Amino acid sequence: MNITPNDLHEFTGTENYFKTMDKSIVYTDGVQYFARNAGDQGAYWLLDMMVFDLIPNSRNEEFLVVEVDVKNDQAIIRTQDGNNNYLLKREIPYTDLAEGDWKFYVENGMVGDNEVKVILLPSEH
Repeated sequence: MNITPNDLHEFTGTENYFKTMDKSIVYTDGVQYFARNAGDQGAYWLLDMMVFDLIPNSRNEEFLVVEVDVKNDQAIIRTQDGNNNYLLKREIPYTDLAEGDWKFYVENGMVGDNEVKVILLPSEH
């Protein structure tokens, strides 16, 4: 399925939080939709990259922006602190991820009684 960044604007808030392999990081309905539909085989690899590389290597920021720019089957992934102070950059030489400029937020939150990091869409913030 080819989705565009505009397809994600309908997600405001979330009803569900999905656990990652790192139980201290969860993601929302909108991110789940993206992961299922943004590539030929989905885009769960991007969530794994966030959980195991981008989030832990971004100085444990309380708020993090993950920018994913996809063009011509290549991606550039950057993290920044929300004030345009860039922390990390990763280049992906080939991806089937849907073309576009994608953005995700990572912020501290609570799910039940547990303090977690939440990956969400800007429209879900």
